Amino acid sequence: MSHLTQNGITQTKQTILAIFTNSCTLYFKIHKTYLDYVAKTFL
Repeated sequence: MSHLTQNGITQTKQTILAIFTNSCTLYFKIHKTYLDYVAKTFL
């Protein structure tokens, strides 16, 4: 039972980490695109 739970926890941690990483990557891509857009438009 404990081995199964440990596996589940590890899997969940990896999934959360993957989602978090993807979200950060996406956020920075959008942020960079936005900054480029602002720079071209206003500077």
